[in-house]
Amino acid sequence: MMHKDTTVVLSKTMISAGSSVLAALSEDGLKISGALKVVDGMSGNAVSLAVKNGFKAEKGELKMLYPAGKLHAVLLLGLGKRAELKQDQFIDGVADGAKAARSAGITELHVLADSFGVKDSIRGITLGSMLGTHRFMKYKTKDLAKVKNLGKITIMVEDPAKQQKAFDEAKIVADAVKKTRDMVNTPPNVAGTEEVAQYAKKIAAENRLKCTLLEEKDMEKLGMGCITAVGKGSAAKPKIAILEYNGGAGKPVLLVGKGVTFDSGGYNLKPTNYINNMKDDKAGAITMLHVIEAVARLGVKANVVAAVALAENMVSGMAYRPDDILKAYNGMTVEVTNTDAEGRLVLADTLAYSVEKHKPQAVVDIATLTGATMIALGHFTTPIVGTDEKLIGQLKEAADATGEKVWQLPLWEEYGEAMKSDVADLKNSTDGPDAGVITGAMFLKNFVGEAPWAHLDIGTTVWSKADKGAKQKGATGVCVRTLIEFVKNWK
Repeated sequence: MMHKDTTVVLSKTMISAGSSVLAALSEDGLKISGALKVVDGMSGNAVSLAVKNGFKAEKGELKMLYPAGKLHAVLLLGLGKRAELKQDQFIDGVADGAKAARSAGITELHVLADSFGVKDSIRGITLGSMLGTHRFMKYKTKDLAKVKNLGKITIMVEDPAKQQKAFDEAKIVADAVKKTRDMVNTPPNVAGTEEVAQYAKKIAAENRLKCTLLEEKDMEKLGMGCITAVGKGSAAKPKIAILEYNGGAGKPVLLVGKGVTFDSGGYNLKPTNYINNMKDDKAGAITMLHVIEAVARLGVKANVVAAVALAENMVSGMAYRPDDILKAYNGMTVEVTNTDAEGRLVLADTLAYSVEKHKPQAVVDIATLTGATMIALGHFTTPIVGTDEKLIGQLKEAADATGEKVWQLPLWEEYGEAMKSDVADLKNSTDGPDAGVITGAMFLKNFVGEAPWAHLDIGTTVWSKADKGAKQKGATGVCVRTLIEFVKNWK
């Protein structure tokens, strides 16, 4: 059997004999009523007995029942106390329930949405179902017959028509996260700068977006000395893909993403433990491509520009070196003190050019910029810094609404001292590890002009080592949901 993604559909509540059902209970709501009472009756009172025998509905608690009645299986999910339930916990709980069903060999699962009793439950159930069952198996060839597939999840509600819009929107968002994960997981010999550029053009064509592609020769003519220097060491030439969506009035929101398709570190070569998985260094660019695609599919009433910087950082006789001095698009000179601080260089030219050309009302960039994110906030939280509190506030609200974690760090002028060079306007790396997330952002600040700007550093949150909740091992698609929500509600 080949692996296939789970199909998720919305339907009117109708429980048939032989079905497998996922239902939720909370610690402060163990009463069995409504459709769940029907499930209890069809399962030979298995739900009532589970509660009587110790199922407490604690947060994340799962109980698989194989009743003697008319149903094949009942999977109970504990929500904890509803008032304390956060969006990410809700989504993760549904995802773990779907994974448990798949592991048990269940091929079709019916989710009893009304049993959750949570605001926006359709969105959370849809996201949990789609993201929790998603796997990247494109390059697997062995033992596929042993792979267990959960073919279909049916989300059951009393009035599907009332929930259809929320369901459809959640599917578009989940699809964007899945596509981001898949593309970030795609190896660099398949997803180089040319391939990602063509992928951007494909997204633009399918969604009626304007697409402009700057090639290396174009960037050299424009005076983009930073991104072209990073790309010199590779046979895969640097590019900038710019996608434009016109859905509203006024100046656009500018979304900029770092897309280093593989980062060897250059002459400051990464050691073995750090060079593995450097295919994920393109995550910022891939994120912004799928955000603008989702914005177009949702028909958001806003103008949006996504500019993605594509380069490969390699070692060769043509590669840039420590001690080189580069001239950026905006005229600033940059001393190279570390070739492994290349992300800020490709972003520098892309930011400066895009801000000048599109004159945005707000700028947000996302990048796997630093490993310092792990020291600052660990594996679960994305740091955010920027120049405009209103913009940062709206991004934080969007993250809260979607169940993603961001945390603001300061951008005080004192941190800029670390980026000053003795021989140029700036240097691209500091002399030590102190405040790496902030100093990286301070470098980028020089290239956004007066536009309100925020920076998301996904250097750690881009990748998951565990298949748990809505995450799979590998690329996470972090901040896709946040950025879509942000653009939808930008004001």
